[in-house]
Amino acid sequence: MTAETTLAAAARREIEALHDFFGAWFRGDLDHEAFGRPVETLGPSFRMVRPDGRELAREAVIDGVRSGHASEPDDPPFEILVRDQRVQWTSDDRCLVRYEEWQRSAGRWRGRRSTAAFVRDRSAPAGVVWSDLHETWIDGEDPPNPE
Repeated sequence: MTAETTLAAAARREIEALHDFFGAWFRGDLDHEAFGRPVETLGPSFRMVRPDGRELAREAVIDGVRSGHASEPDDPPFEILVRDQRVQWTSDDRCLVRYEEWQRSAGRWRGRRSTAAFVRDRSAPAGVVWSDLHETWIDGEDPPNPE
């Protein structure tokens, strides 16, 4: 396996793992002591551009996630689905991936298309850290079929 495909696979695993964490965290399935993944996987210079265009630094994202613990309604349960991951570019130590994220909250699905940049970091859980994330709302498309 080449370095590029290994890095791309690590980035894909990280996308799935962080979104699994978000789902469990926002549902309240995890204790406060389990809040480690965002701190371990968002790189020191991480920046996020939200769908509304607002730019957030790493600490603001971490604080926002931390304060959202158990904040989502549970009937039906909050759910996050990641779909259509596409590796756009890789180098020896960097990778760019596009994907769709679908969230179901209070029975309503809402989607966003994301482009995420990763940097190799062997000390991180999946071997990469997030360096940048840009999200855009997906309007006029049907939500995924989770079955």
